[in-house]
Amino acid sequence: MTAPQTVRVDLPSFLVETGMPGPAPCEPWAFLAGNPVFLRHARFRPAPFLAERDGVKLCILGSPALGDVIDVQGVAQRLPQGLDDPAFLRSLDGEFLLLAVDEKRGTLTAVSNRFCSPPLFYHQEGSRFAASFAFDDLWRRLGSLGLARVRQDTLHHLLAYKRVFGEGTHEASTRIIPPAAVLRFDGRRVSVERYYRPDYTRKTQAPLHHCAGQLAELIKAAIRRKTSDGARPALFLSGGMDTRTILAAFADMGRPPACFTINQFPNREVQVARKLAETVGAPHTFLPFFPDHYRSVFDKALRLTGALQHPMCMFLGFADQVSSHADVAFHGHGFDYFFQGMYLPAVFPLKPRGHTLYYRYLRRLQGDVTDFFIRNISYRIGELDSSGIVRARHAPELADALRAEVSRTAAEAAEICSSPYDVLEYLTFYNLARHYTFADHWGLNTLLPQRAVSFDNALFDFQQTMPPKHRFDGRLMRACLTGINPKLARIISANHTFPANACCLRLTGYQLRDYVLRKLRLKKTWEDEEAQRMGLPQSRALAQDLRPWVEDVARSERLASVEFLDMDRVRSYVRNFLADPKGPGQLMMSLISIDRLLARLDEPQEQDA
Repeated sequence: MTAPQTVRVDLPSFLVETGMPGPAPCEPWAFLAGNPVFLRHARFRPAPFLAERDGVKLCILGSPALGDVIDVQGVAQRLPQGLDDPAFLRSLDGEFLLLAVDEKRGTLTAVSNRFCSPPLFYHQEGSRFAASFAFDDLWRRLGSLGLARVRQDTLHHLLAYKRVFGEGTHEASTRIIPPAAVLRFDGRRVSVERYYRPDYTRKTQAPLHHCAGQLAELIKAAIRRKTSDGARPALFLSGGMDTRTILAAFADMGRPPACFTINQFPNREVQVARKLAETVGAPHTFLPFFPDHYRSVFDKALRLTGALQHPMCMFLGFADQVSSHADVAFHGHGFDYFFQGMYLPAVFPLKPRGHTLYYRYLRRLQGDVTDFFIRNISYRIGELDSSGIVRARHAPELADALRAEVSRTAAEAAEICSSPYDVLEYLTFYNLARHYTFADHWGLNTLLPQRAVSFDNALFDFQQTMPPKHRFDGRLMRACLTGINPKLARIISANHTFPANACCLRLTGYQLRDYVLRKLRLKKTWEDEEAQRMGLPQSRALAQDLRPWVEDVARSERLASVEFLDMDRVRSYVRNFLADPKGPGQLMMSLISIDRLLARLDEPQEQDA
């Protein structure tokens, strides 16, 4: 197999630590209890804002907003006093991470936002403290010092759910800061306090159409806030519902953004996105994958996730193509699970001849929500059970550890939720930096500073008041889109080829109609349906672009060191996969991710990391 094409990806790097200066000499940023504090960063978008106010050293990542405008200078001015003021911290909006070193008080403080975007991973042992927004930076740094200790149960999380639960990481002493939290390090110990917690107990009684109108106005307000610095917006447009609604809001405000769609080939996703952009007069550019795209960028994608989620390769490598058209990147992540009821459980009662029809109704939740979540959440990797790669003697211990981790989050949910549906959803997005799609946020950030419209305080507060009946089957989002732009709502969705504003009952009618038309040979079936909808299936990319790494899994000494893996079963799984690479390939993606994460400990540390 030929070497993959070299694709430039500007991976961001960020590390703050006490004590040793790291792989490259640098001057201390600050001092904490007489010990130097070193700060190193490269290619982070937007560039970190560094300042000193009232004798406090400050570093601001992201684009925090005060009121209705992005105001990094204003936040910096008020931050030295505001660090001790929960009301001030709650007033900060958007995506940010705040760091401060107060040499007089002898404290290093970090503040996360409600969405943990960007996240912060931290390690502390005695007087030593190190933190980074990228777990890979910390993983490599601790590895270079001989301090990295592999945690087994989180590797099992990744194999079973393509993400990690709780606050742990693959390094035994490294954790992630919770959302809306203040971390303080006094030179000896770390304390973490929350300054905000969501409240899902106050559900609205307002009718759907009223809530849809509110949502439309809140989306437009979020866009105004996130473009208040005058940045030129790009929208990475799909053929589905979420980015279509954002496009409608931009257009309704008279500001159609530059639109981009990335895929392997100009499939239905690209065609629908192009039509959406043309409908509102927005420019649209199709960006095709590079040759051997996955193999060219996979390791870079892995560095963005640190194997805490599956690597997402789609958005990497296109900085040159988009940076001349825009200054910031918008996307639709978050709207599906906030407002379309993505994780609300459903019953599909109509399955003629084994074909599941779209009609569904909300499933009644009974019994233990934690148990239901563990067995039924949609991103659970069923292949793990059938593959038998987990040694039987370790399975009960790993299952107990997983249940304990999820139960801790469920106990937190019980304090702020009054409905089992809210508890179930909270188990997925209690910390959005842990969600498996979060890798896409930081893939986009290698192109331009990314801004998630859904990561807005008012939208988040509004979401907490929405009852399941409004969000189930995407009712709220469909009504919102129809209210903003009925024409966009009537254009087909690339997901199913029917109008985007169609409910599940109407979609079922379309299914039955098309079945009859196909039987009469009056309608053709899309060839390679999954590729038309989403691009080439992941299993094909694994068997083609990443085949050498799939083969490496079978002979990996690194995976053999994972105590719960049965390598004979792993080798059998690899043989079967290469012989017939069908299905989603998610278990194989987990195995490759773990193998290459462990390999990172043996690589020399980059000078700028």
